[in-house]
Amino acid sequence: YGGGGAARYLAFLSGVVVPLATRSFGCHSRGGTRGLGGASLGALVSLWAAFRARGEFGRVLAMSPTTRFAGEFLLPRSVAGG
Repeated sequence: YGGGGAARYLAFLSGVVVPLATRSFGCHSRGGTRGLGGASLGALVSLWAAFRARGEFGRVLAMSPTTRFAGEFLLPRSVAGG
């Protein structure tokens, strides 16, 4: 339970994958249209990354997301409506 490395994953996406895709395939974001997706813990990290890098990832496909990791909620209960 030392953490899942989500910050390093986001740094890799932002610093390596996004620039490579932009150069190679012309994947330019227009108004936050770049997105992430995943299922279960992949959905959790995608949601987290969208909150953390709001200007970079404007869309999320979150299939069956878990809402907790290592005993902590993705959002405080007051924000999540619980």
